[in-house]
Amino acid sequence: MRALASISILASSGLLFAACGGGDTGSGGGGAGGTGGSGGTTVSTSTTTTTSSTSSSSSSSSTPTMTGCADAIDFAFGEPIDANLAVTGQQDYYKFQGTKGQVLWIDIDAQDVDQVTFDPDYIDTIVTIFDENEQKIAQNDNPTEFTTADSRLYTILPADGTYCLRVAECWTVKNNPGANCLGTADKSSTAYTLNVFELVDDNAMDGNVADPEAGNDAASAAPIDFVPAQTNYYTTYVWGYYDSVDDVDVYKLTLPADVAVPGDSRASASISAFPNGASGTGSTISTGELIIVDPANPDVPFARLDASKTLSLRAPIPLDKEYLLFVPRPQATPKANDFYFLSTYPGWGNPVEAEDVANTDPATPETVPLNDATSAYIEGDLLPITDLDHFQVTVPSGMTTVTGVCGARTQGSGLRNMKISLFGDDGSLLAAGATSTETSTQLAVVSDAPLGNSASVVLKVEAPTQAADTSGAYYQCGVHFQ
Repeated sequence: MRALASISILASSGLLFAACGGGDTGSGGGGAGGTGGSGGTTVSTSTTTTTSSTSSSSSSSSTPTMTGCADAIDFAFGEPIDANLAVTGQQDYYKFQGTKGQVLWIDIDAQDVDQVTFDPDYIDTIVTIFDENEQKIAQNDNPTEFTTADSRLYTILPADGTYCLRVAECWTVKNNPGANCLGTADKSSTAYTLNVFELVDDNAMDGNVADPEAGNDAASAAPIDFVPAQTNYYTTYVWGYYDSVDDVDVYKLTLPADVAVPGDSRASASISAFPNGASGTGSTISTGELIIVDPANPDVPFARLDASKTLSLRAPIPLDKEYLLFVPRPQATPKANDFYFLSTYPGWGNPVEAEDVANTDPATPETVPLNDATSAYIEGDLLPITDLDHFQVTVPSGMTTVTGVCGARTQGSGLRNMKISLFGDDGSLLAAGATSTETSTQLAVVSDAPLGNSASVVLKVEAPTQAADTSGAYYQCGVHFQ
């Protein structure tokens, strides 16, 4: 299973958020609960190979020739399988009996076993499910909610029948692997562990929450529980069916009172929707909006995100205060298996601006320290909309370019057309193109602006408008030197 570690949702290759706040992975069955097992069962896997070159491995596995799902081996849920993609181009196939509506978590551990992340010498796995007609129904390369190259797939099966599961290396199955996969096709570490769990919401505070379809309003809201972990809390997984064209699923969202938020930050709720379709969860519809509402101010939501355009919402909300999370069905023709999956966790954001009045003036920007050797992170609010925020960061020794990244609307904020600009210490733009405006789907990003002789940079953040239907006016930024 995945090692217990605090992992935050990152955006734009980790450039938007500092590594801060919760989301420990579970020890079985999503969150902390579900069905799980300890130890592992080593098996000889049915495989097919496309080349004959070999890679060294940390364990052994036989590699008989096969034609695909027809020769897949049987396996049981909750029993770990230790196997190996020992031959470059190898594909391992497994089969199981599934039932309609069965909720599954399929987990591959290869890099996580050795506590590495996106290591090009380790296999970069992709897991795929096929139905009994060998039609692809769901697939995962990298998880939406965690920063790892190991695959993690959540799905709800569409029918009773025999299913086939394939484990393969990214270079074997991905189009244009040079642009989409780690390293090269030959890997030095090729062992992996496969786990498949059935997820069940049994109201046992286990970090698994299924919509009960009790109604479409706040009175029928299902509570999202968070289970304590070694550090912070486990990620909680939420799923539901869109069982009618006007379905609205509602949840109670309360961040635990004991989340240890750093003094320079504020509590934050992170919610990620998973991509649908045969290259995602297998759902036949995309997730609709994610809407966070303060029951004390129900007329205008605090945060809202169109999850069909951008998958992750991150909203600063206080601890121990109940909010409501609405997940309305998007406007689309009903299909056979319309469902959604969300991951949620309580944590905190970037350090918050401390000089909101002074930093409005470009002559008195707020100084932001580096969080590590080359990056600084900050977040704040732009109220009223005429507000401007300026942040100054000292250039580390030896750096020649800088990248600025900010998100507001793409994180669920009501700010619209947020614009960022990067200035040198002489008050001029670092380059003619050192400005960027956020859209509904794209962060505001200024990439690789030349520093010249500037000893510091100033990040300017502004937003001309606020959405009438969203009250949150927050944003999050990162400044990165290269």
